Amino acid sequence: RAPRVRTAAAGRRARGGKRPGLAKAIATGLGGRIDRLTQATEVLGTVAADSFGSKYSNPGTLVAEKALSVWSPDGATLFAATRGTVLAYPFTAAGFGAPYASPAVSNVGARVEAAACRPQGDWVAVAAQTTATLRFYPFSTASGVGAPTALTLPDSDVESLAWHPSGLYVAVGFGANIAPAVYAFDPSTGVATLLASQPVRPSASPCAYLAWSPAGTTLFSSFNASPYILAWPFAAGVFGAKYNDPTAGNSNATAIAVHPSGSHVFIANSTTFY
Repeated sequence: RAPRVRTAAAGRRARGGKRPGLAKAIATGLGGRIDRLTQATEVLGTVAADSFGSKYSNPGTLVAEKALSVWSPDGATLFAATRGTVLAYPFTAAGFGAPYASPAVSNVGARVEAAACRPQGDWVAVAAQTTATLRFYPFSTASGVGAPTALTLPDSDVESLAWHPSGLYVAVGFGANIAPAVYAFDPSTGVATLLASQPVRPSASPCAYLAWSPAGTTLFSSFNASPYILAWPFAAGVFGAKYNDPTAGNSNATAIAVHPSGSHVFIANSTTFY
């Protein structure tokens, strides 16, 4: 069986047997870049007005296991987070180049469940299944991927990671019945600290999928109970009271995405989105 790299946007099978493929594709679609990469199907390629063009060159080295892949904000680097390490591939109009240097051992030790690149492109956050640890990997084109710093989380069932546009905060959503956790991040050290102010849920239900507004002034969350979408104002590291609830929604969300204008938020479940 050919090894393949799995994208964060395409997603895995959700809890309870749901298939979030369409749902998780929303976030990728808003970015406008195709990012599923497999050695077998080789689908990356230029896109003409009505069809695909020639395929880009493959990465110099492919991982021999499933991984989550995320793009750098400028689209110049593809990160593949595996249970063993984080690989980074340069990407240009000519295709993929040889991978940058990466740490020999990252101590992830389990399948990666969530990965996200800092908006400034210099850190990648990675959370693995069954380990209540969030790791931050530094990156530069000069040095490649460095050894990670580690943060202990309140639970191992991480469903989503969302960087604030400033890169100074990161929000963590859990599949377990606990509230999301938001941390201040110091890019000079890679150390994250739990904020004193946290978003407050209206009741005890998972807030698995999180997204910031483009301006960073609102944190949106899926919610597995009515009203199914939550939103909190945010400024200078402090959350305000939850905004009024929407008038419609549905349960068992599998993805959330905010329109680039910040004027709309999309929630998807296993069968539809709204």
